[in-house]
Amino acid sequence: MKQPGKHKRLPRFLKGLPFQVLVLLMLPASLSGQDGDLTGQGSAGKVLNIEEIHLVTDRDIYVAGEQVYFAVSQTGRLTHIPGTLSKIVYVDLLDSYKTPVVQVKTGTDGFTGSGVFRIPDTLRTGNYFIRSFTNLMKNYPQALFAYRMITVINPFRNLTAIKVPPSDHQADSVAFFPETGFLVAGVKSRLGVKCFNAAGDPVLVRGTVMTATGDSVAEFATDRHGTALFGLTPPDAGKLSMTLTDAAGTGRKFDLPEVKETGLTFQMEQGSRPGEVFLRLATVEGFSRLPLKVLYAPVSFPPVVKEVYTAANNVVTFDPGSVPEGLARVTVTDPEGHELASRWYWHNSVPSARLNVTMSSAVLSPREKGGVTLKMSDETGNPLQGIISVSVVKPVLINESRFDELARNVQLPSVQSFRTEIDKPDINDFLVFCDENGDLRSAPVTKGEIAYLPESEGHLVTGIVRDIETDEPLAGEELTLSVVGRTARCIFTRSDGEGRFSFPVIEYGRKEIVIQRLNPGKGGYYIDLNDPFLFEMRLSHVPGPYYPDTTRLRELNEAIISMQVSNIYDPFLKKGRVRLSGGSFPGFYGEPDRTVLLSDFIQLSTLREVFKEIVPGLTTSGKDENLTLNLANRYPGVIFNAPPIVILDGVPVYDLEKVLDIPSSQIEKVEVLSARYFTGDIILNGIINIVSQKGDLSVLDFDRSVLRQEYDMMLDGYDVAAPDYSADSIKMSRIPDYRNTLYWNPAVMTAADGAAVVEFWTSDEAGEYYVIAECLTADGRRARKVITFSVKR
Repeated sequence: MKQPGKHKRLPRFLKGLPFQVLVLLMLPASLSGQDGDLTGQGSAGKVLNIEEIHLVTDRDIYVAGEQVYFAVSQTGRLTHIPGTLSKIVYVDLLDSYKTPVVQVKTGTDGFTGSGVFRIPDTLRTGNYFIRSFTNLMKNYPQALFAYRMITVINPFRNLTAIKVPPSDHQADSVAFFPETGFLVAGVKSRLGVKCFNAAGDPVLVRGTVMTATGDSVAEFATDRHGTALFGLTPPDAGKLSMTLTDAAGTGRKFDLPEVKETGLTFQMEQGSRPGEVFLRLATVEGFSRLPLKVLYAPVSFPPVVKEVYTAANNVVTFDPGSVPEGLARVTVTDPEGHELASRWYWHNSVPSARLNVTMSSAVLSPREKGGVTLKMSDETGNPLQGIISVSVVKPVLINESRFDELARNVQLPSVQSFRTEIDKPDINDFLVFCDENGDLRSAPVTKGEIAYLPESEGHLVTGIVRDIETDEPLAGEELTLSVVGRTARCIFTRSDGEGRFSFPVIEYGRKEIVIQRLNPGKGGYYIDLNDPFLFEMRLSHVPGPYYPDTTRLRELNEAIISMQVSNIYDPFLKKGRVRLSGGSFPGFYGEPDRTVLLSDFIQLSTLREVFKEIVPGLTTSGKDENLTLNLANRYPGVIFNAPPIVILDGVPVYDLEKVLDIPSSQIEKVEVLSARYFTGDIILNGIINIVSQKGDLSVLDFDRSVLRQEYDMMLDGYDVAAPDYSADSIKMSRIPDYRNTLYWNPAVMTAADGAAVVEFWTSDEAGEYYVIAECLTADGRRARKVITFSVKR
């Protein structure tokens, strides 16, 4: 089975892209006190709103305890071309109470990244948000993060006890969604409805809209999610009513929003030229509020304003390139600025890539190798280069409605939380139900403030250093962050005028870190460390409950059983490694001048004797609190004006008496740098690096006042079950193989001809399977393709 290798720092096909230059040109202007009011009226681009993320998972439905494999792609929010400043992406799993139940961070190359997390087996059955964002994106409204809704099924609860949409309940409440905000007499428009019973569950009902005189205006039926979208033309101003009947024929009456006597509505249409948009007005006869203003307000760009005279023309044209890709609020107002009609609109002018996916065989046997050929091209057949994520899963674990297909590329929380089986061709048909207005009007930062910096050189570990007695911030403190281990990886910084500090760290996995003063000095202090995930939750939408398709309960139960079998035998299956880290890291100071391996010498009692007898150029002077180390400079005639820094297992230490008393039998080596080391405006007068046999700082009682704690860095490489049945002895083994995900590759790189090939082995389970491929091309195009194959005994 072919497995993805280490992520390349800069994919070859992405070199030379203009987005990084664009960002750098925009950055100074963006930092210079611009308006931070992200209002949905077009000013959102003024707070470095230049990054967006697209999130892909291996499937849609999981069993509690399973792993979720994910991939992220980063593009410019204005250009949609791959490449951003940030190299760290944060991913969390949110429940219906907006509580993070899983939090991870993964490194990227600025273009793509991937990772995995395990779903806690204590989670309830229900829908959950996977949310991803960068540190810079925390300056945005949180609705502009990437959201992906998944379903988690807890196997310890019988599926038959899960709620299903009732078909025999009356509707106790109805939510109305006029397409452009209002119903106007004599003007045809569309109305969305969502119907619920007293318990808040969606209901299957039939409805009739009637006038006050009992004339029927429209009829409709909801789907199993309680939703319907239909057209109607109110004949008169005033009240309309709706009668809803359940399966038993029992009816209940509801009042619709009041119909306005005069006004307008409009429709948005794609033009014949790429990027062209038409706004087509529909007004009542004799409507005379002229001229009207049309405000096209993207969330990531200044608004475009046009005037229109309905008597002369009812079509407003936005030429190609005049409005950007993505979400915008389109509003029509009268000359005094009063809103007449408004709606959200998703503009997509970039043609989709053509993604061709073919299987080596439409029918495979259990434990047989399957090959998948992938090829990307543009609308004329020219090959495109890019990255493709590929998963092979059971169909029951994928949502297959038309809405789910469209919603994968529009990862707004309101879109992801919406459920429907309505079949419409365009995502804008469904935006009638999806309102981001509240979330996009609440920015987390104040005017002109950039509270969260881009992480272009690694994860930023941030905090404040404070006086231990007064809690006041300490300005100008020289600080170090160290990672406990056999290699000295120290980072140095100085706190600003408010005591704030930040360390760019490139580390993987869970590590023990130490943050302390570079020079202990006098007076106590403590470190107040920031949680990179902990910021105020500003989110209106929640993922909501899960209502299973009752026709697929048997298949879901089989997937649950497969998961339980896999958990038992997973340790015995061969794994393929997805590498995220770049391997081992050298010490921060490079190559030392001398390295003394204590195993090469006779054993001495303590480090004091080692320094005296074995390490050349290193002496001690003074005693007790005045004890210091003296190091001879590598350059003749140059004298250090301060003692060298002493590092033990990667951490600077300052109690020399304790260090010198360490038994030499516990020390592996001593490295010496006999020259000044410069890092920013901080100068180290030589370095003595001591590495113990264990490399875990256990040879020294460490100062308890110093911050020392376990810290989750970027995700390390992860394993994907990838058995290889090419050998008959393994193919005939009795270890069962019941994987729900047969294959996952987050980043298949295509060749110059736009093609790539991946291979995988089937499991022991017969049935239908999906191959799902999602691509991002070098010029920002996306596409998704799903094909099927069968496994038969």
